[in-house]
Amino acid sequence: MGTRDRIIDTAISLFNEEGTGPVSTNHIAAALGISPGNLYYHFRNKEEIVRAIYDRLRSAWEIAMTLPDRPPVVSDLRRLLEANAQIVWDYRFYYRELPALMRRDPELAAEYRAVRRGGLANIATLLGFFDSMGLLRMPDEAAALPELARICWILADFWLAFEELGDDPIGPENLDRGVAPILRVLSPYFNEFARAELAMADPASLERTESPMSPELPH
Repeated sequence: MGTRDRIIDTAISLFNEEGTGPVSTNHIAAALGISPGNLYYHFRNKEEIVRAIYDRLRSAWEIAMTLPDRPPVVSDLRRLLEANAQIVWDYRFYYRELPALMRRDPELAAEYRAVRRGGLANIATLLGFFDSMGLLRMPDEAAALPELARICWILADFWLAFEELGDDPIGPENLDRGVAPILRVLSPYFNEFARAELAMADPASLERTESPMSPELPH
């Protein structure tokens, strides 16, 4: 692994543990066992390191959110949500400090907003596909689908900060807390077959039902 990637790895670890504020480039260099000059050869300042971390996060997210080369099924939704919860945990400093990071770095803010626009459109497209297949029963209002996609995005981005402000400790073994609220929000819109498929994947996620799994979608 090259020095640049090692700097990024070390910065992620320190930021996750202490936050970006108390951690300087000198702290990162010292933790890595290199000179500050060596670090500055790769990154001029901490903002560039944060931006490089975001590039890595974005790549991980794009890979995780890629749907199979077939029509999606409801169980794909759970896989996407679980992958997102893992990414939020792996880069938790970013999600804890998201508004502050955006205010400090307009370039990072612009990148995030572009990703958010695309992500919201992708969520709406996926839910719209399920609606067209009869797996979701959406209201007739035109705004219902984008509003539901927006709610899902808010929960996906900010569930960890909410959980960390509570009384119960949160760790990598509790990532279901980032999945269950979104499924609960979507639950009233699922038909009985979709609810059954999700319940079979994780019986605790939704109310139990005796309905069979949803039929495979046509190719």
